[in-house]
Amino acid sequence: MRLWPTSLRYRLVILLAAPLFLIAAALLTEAYFSTRKTAQELHDRTLLAVTLAVSEHILRADGDLLSDRLAEVLTDRLQDAVFYLVLGPDQAYVTGYEDAPPLPAGADLEGGIPLFYDAVYQGQDVRVAALREFVAEEDPSGWMMVRVWQTTGEREALLQETLLSAAGRLTVLLVVALVIAWLGLRWGLRPLLLLEGAVGRRSASDLRPILHAVPAEVRQLVGAMNRLFQRLQDSLHMRERFIANASHQLRTPLAALITQSEVALRTDDPHQMRLRVQTVLQSAKATSRMAEQLLTLAHIEAADSDGDAAQPVDLAELAREATGEAVPQASRQGVDLGYEAEQSPGPVSGNPVMLREALRNLIDNAVSYGGPGTTVTVRTHGESGFAFLEVEDNGPGIEPSERELAVQRFHRLAGTNTEGCGLGLAIVQEVAERHNGRLQLLDAGTGRGLCARLILPLLPRGDGPAPATA
Repeated sequence: MRLWPTSLRYRLVILLAAPLFLIAAALLTEAYFSTRKTAQELHDRTLLAVTLAVSEHILRADGDLLSDRLAEVLTDRLQDAVFYLVLGPDQAYVTGYEDAPPLPAGADLEGGIPLFYDAVYQGQDVRVAALREFVAEEDPSGWMMVRVWQTTGEREALLQETLLSAAGRLTVLLVVALVIAWLGLRWGLRPLLLLEGAVGRRSASDLRPILHAVPAEVRQLVGAMNRLFQRLQDSLHMRERFIANASHQLRTPLAALITQSEVALRTDDPHQMRLRVQTVLQSAKATSRMAEQLLTLAHIEAADSDGDAAQPVDLAELAREATGEAVPQASRQGVDLGYEAEQSPGPVSGNPVMLREALRNLIDNAVSYGGPGTTVTVRTHGESGFAFLEVEDNGPGIEPSERELAVQRFHRLAGTNTEGCGLGLAIVQEVAERHNGRLQLLDAGTGRGLCARLILPLLPRGDGPAPATA
């Protein structure tokens, strides 16, 4: 069972109401003790005045009881019954009610100083005032004690009425404060309702950023949402582009595969059938390579470019491993592939899988387009804070006028008979951009062929953990 409300408005009201109720309770408690103390002091003063009046009256009346008129006046004025007891010297009874509440145990009643205490008389709570006075003009003379007590019903009723009045005022104040807080929160949270509407209007076809004014407290949230919308929009565009590229590039090879397979099925000559099957196999390999390249390009495009997955990569080690893996294929095609071991340029920050794929494409292009008898050299070196990864061959190369087109997707060079899909250099270019680097296509140092150079920024010395190569 959920005890804490999920509504932000209710949470804020509770957070505002809780301290208000605590403050109100503290104020009411303070008012109770303050009012009780004030009422006690006023009651004691009144009781002292009554005690003095009773003492004076009894002395003038030579110890007689209070007159009916005085008793009636005191009762009417004080709204509570008044009782008294007068004792002469040696605690001799003079007049009054003999069953007076006793003095507190251990009480020391000094002459002329009143003593006030609470007691119970005939089952009722009473307040007692005791006073010792020295009488010299009367007979007998000496110290006399006057005790006057009064029921506290009126005082308690007045105290209760005062507290109820204070509680009523505080309740009204709390209700008004909560109503104002509720209305204020409702008005203050209106921008969130507008934000809710703006988000609700977004869809897969409408991922525009939210640009209207929002409170400072949710500005970072809106910024994060806008960045999410942008990433979703980029992802959708990449998906659409991938689907368009795949459908465009795979349609023709798949149609050729179907045609070649149908022709092979109708051929009775084993030799012709073998030729057709070989053609189908070559087309299937080319189609598989194209699908692999398309998926690689889509993976690179979808990779997060904020650097969260980046790690230190040793290009020299990566180049040695990739070159070794490609040697068997190069040998089958009559290509001399090797790696020039130079001092490592140092680590770069990047994705080792992407960098390996980029180098693999550069080597594959050099081996495939160079042809038998070509020499392909892979080397790495560093200079001025940059790492250089080069794949150089002495093959036919690429004309300078076509080098800018060569890195575009699905562009195949004129006059080449090698099977390909035109994505190899485009993948390398994409990887370079993802790593804040660039791809250069230069003339080979031997004067014939091509040097494909991947330039990446080096990590500062001492940054990051041990470099990765895979």
